[in-house]
Amino acid sequence: MYKKKWKRNMAVFMAGVMVSSQIMVPVSAKEPTTSQSTQEEKTTDQSSNEKSDSKSNHTKSDSDEKKETSKKENTDKEEVVYANLDADGKKKGVYVVNIFNDAEDIVDYGDYTNIRNMNTTDEIVDKDGIITATTDQSSLYYEGTLEECELPWNISVEYQVDGKDYSAQEMAGKSGKLNMKLKIQPNEKASEAFRKGYTLQVTVVMDGEHSENIEADGATIANVGKDKQLTYIIFPNETKTLEIHADITDFEMQAIAINGVKMELGIDVNSLESEELKNKVKELQDGAKALDDGAKSAEEGSKTLQSGAASVQAGINTMQTGLNQLNANSTSLVSGSAQVNQALQTIQASLGGFSTGQNPQDLLTASSQIRDGIHTLESSLAVLSNSVNYEAYKEVFRQQGIDLDWLTAQNAQAGQQLQQVAASLSGVLPQDQVTMLTNIGQLLAASNGVISGTKTYLDTASQSINQIYSGSSQLKQSYENYYNAVSGLVQSLSGIMGNITTLTNAIQTLAAQYATLDAGISDYTGAVAALVAGCNELAGGMQELVSGCNTLTDGTKNLSDGTGELKDRTSNLEQELKDMIAKELDSKMGKDVKTVSFVSDKNKNVSNVQFVIQTEAIKLPEKEIPEERATEKLNLWQKFLNLFQK
Repeated sequence: MYKKKWKRNMAVFMAGVMVSSQIMVPVSAKEPTTSQSTQEEKTTDQSSNEKSDSKSNHTKSDSDEKKETSKKENTDKEEVVYANLDADGKKKGVYVVNIFNDAEDIVDYGDYTNIRNMNTTDEIVDKDGIITATTDQSSLYYEGTLEECELPWNISVEYQVDGKDYSAQEMAGKSGKLNMKLKIQPNEKASEAFRKGYTLQVTVVMDGEHSENIEADGATIANVGKDKQLTYIIFPNETKTLEIHADITDFEMQAIAINGVKMELGIDVNSLESEELKNKVKELQDGAKALDDGAKSAEEGSKTLQSGAASVQAGINTMQTGLNQLNANSTSLVSGSAQVNQALQTIQASLGGFSTGQNPQDLLTASSQIRDGIHTLESSLAVLSNSVNYEAYKEVFRQQGIDLDWLTAQNAQAGQQLQQVAASLSGVLPQDQVTMLTNIGQLLAASNGVISGTKTYLDTASQSINQIYSGSSQLKQSYENYYNAVSGLVQSLSGIMGNITTLTNAIQTLAAQYATLDAGISDYTGAVAALVAGCNELAGGMQELVSGCNTLTDGTKNLSDGTGELKDRTSNLEQELKDMIAKELDSKMGKDVKTVSFVSDKNKNVSNVQFVIQTEAIKLPEKEIPEERATEKLNLWQKFLNLFQK
């Protein structure tokens, strides 16, 4: 039993030595799959092998039925893919070492040109791509050579010395300034699982005795004895061109090693604590909260302004209605005045042949109507004078809870603050929200312009109305004098008393005075028309202000909604950033990419696949070995010891 255990350990040890030596020494896909030492070992221990073959055949016959039932699914395994490239990066040969642990009856799939058992003497059968074996060992390793396959990466190596291109075969022994480019890019023809799920470690060793002034961007450079070891990491699905510059003499280079594995960084993003990041996130969150509070205040203020503007608009509409009615009566006033003037002219012309057929009472009635109209006009203008002025305008807002002076100051302050906030948040908020903040600031400034314009207009209108009111008072007094004169005239005419000459003079004076009055009435009605036009403009401007207030209210509501959303979305920003980093790292490293077989899609139970890729070394021609040494025959033990001397 001890002897059997010793043989098993020695077989595993030999397989490990063979695998290790093959990692460092390129082999061709067409090399014999059975080494000379293995053949000699079989020849030396022929009887033992015959027993083993007998045992294998016996085991095979006992387990045929079990194998047939298990062929539906392959045995759990690992794959190590070895690829040999020439020094320029072109593929030369690919073989796969399949590793089975704790398996008795083995079923595997692969289109191999050659297969060989690496650590046991069990027979391995390849029948139409179905590989089967039975073993009583704890593990079994077998190697299969692939004739046709696509490596997950396209690899090329270019060499320049002193600016001139050389092939790898021409590089041995070169001296000068080296520029070497190693280009690695995903092969779209290969399985996506390898391109997107595997990280590459590239190792280039530069001979320290024959190269100096080495420059290699992106490489980790380590001293390995006299040599410089350059190590690169290439993440999944990345294309990289690695450049190495050096001064070389008698150039030689070891094989470039490229290892591909599924890598997990093992970084706990929750442990990535940054005081600066916390402070910046806190600053952003505080800013978002302050912005949200300001936006809500602006929304409430805009609603108050909107309500006040609507009330002012209603007042202006009422004033506009009264002025329109007053202006509509201007035509009757002008027409009546013209009739009186015409009557005076008729009376004046008729005095030359005075006749009692004319009824003086008609003149008194008409004059009485005009006097009443002038009295009504003066009363209306008195009310209008008290209503149409900026202080009355501010009082309307004050009754609605709005102090226009305070609002103007707040608008100016808020507009300035919004401009500053918009400038500070440029690049933080989306540009449309920054533009909205800028527009709101401009709208607040425009609102102050409207208030200022309204004050200027109302002050001007108030002055005009006061002038008209003053004129109407004078008109009232003048017409009172005229009316008294008319009354006296009517009394004189009614009693057929007085002096016709005196009457004529009085009529002439009255006619002259009334011509002035008639002109004044025309000027008055023109002023009323101008006031109506100005009020219409004011109403139109107020309509624009109300519309602007509505827009402002909608805009501040949208802003408030947006800042609320910003505040909500930044409330857990630090953890969200960590989650995004973790997700990006997992995506970058291909964490979610499922492990699949490189050899065959039929192999569903593959726990791990590893790639070991290397180029040929660039070496100077070896010196000729003496013929005696070249033809020296070594026994198995000497060959085994030589494995450790290389």
